Amino acid sequence: MKVILIHGLGQEPSSWEAVKEKLSMKNTSEINLVVVQDKGPIGYKDLYDEVKRICGNSGDKFSLVGISLGGTLALNYAVDFPEAIDSLTLINTQFKMPKVLLSLQNIFFKFIPR
Repeated sequence: MKVILIHGLGQEPSSWEAVKEKLSMKNTSEINLVVVQDKGPIGYKDLYDEVKRICGNSGDKFSLVGISLGGTLALNYAVDFPEAIDSLTLINTQFKMPKVLLSLQNIFFKFIPR
């Protein structure tokens, strides 16, 4: 079964490497939210559009795992496309993204090394 992993704020796809190794996860994809920032100022919709783009190309049902901001995006996707999800795992996830946090995130993304 395919597993799609979504990292949180201040993380990158490689943040999942230790988890994948410990769980012997082979069939995984990571969504890179950091690359979205290259398009200029971003908001939640831009990040969610990236999640929809990648998850929409998955084909079969898949397991979706998200931490923090990635969990909020995963939850949003599962609500919008329940037929695509086999399982959903949320780690340290808020139900709704606070607008102030999203604004701070945009500033924070500018300082993340590429």
